[in-house]
Amino acid sequence: EEAARAHPGSRPLWERWLAHAERAGDWPSVVAACSFFAHHFDAEADVLIRAGRALMHTGQYQLALQSLEDACALEPENANAYWHVGDLFSRCERWAEAALAYRKGLTIDSTNADAWFTLGNAMYYLGRPDAAILAFETALSLRPDHDKATQNLALVRDELRERAS
Repeated sequence: EEAARAHPGSRPLWERWLAHAERAGDWPSVVAACSFFAHHFDAEADVLIRAGRALMHTGQYQLALQSLEDACALEPENANAYWHVGDLFSRCERWAEAALAYRKGLTIDSTNADAWFTLGNAMYYLGRPDAAILAFETALSLRPDHDKATQNLALVRDELRERAS
C-alpha cells in the first residue's frame, strides 16, 4: 500500500496491493485499494466488481450495489458483474432481483455451473421448485461434480415428493 501511494501512477504496485489484500481477506483494504484506483486510473468493470465484492463483505450493501451497477453499465456484456449483483441480492434475501440478475448473466454466458446453482436457489426461495430443479440439473450437466447442486436438487425433489404424498 505504501509503495502504491508513493507512486500513484504505478498500476503494477496498485495490483500488488489489491492482490495482497484480497488474498488476506482484508476487505477494508480492498475497498481502499479500489478507491485509490478510482482516483488515479480510468474506471474498469473488473475493479468495480472487486470493489463491490469487498463492500458486500464489509456490509456496505448500497455502495456495493452502486459499484456493481456501475460495472454493468460500463461493460454490459460482463456476465460476472450480473452474477455479483445476484449474489448481493441473494445475501439480502431479495430473491426476485437475484434471479433477474443471474438470468441476465446467464444470457451472456450460459456455461457457468455456479450461476445456474445460485439461480436455482433463488427460484426455490421464490416458490418455484420446478425452475429450481431445472437450474440445478443444468448446473450438474455443466459440472457433474457440483456437490451443492446435487444436494439441493435432492432436497427439492424430496420436498416435492412429500407434498405429492
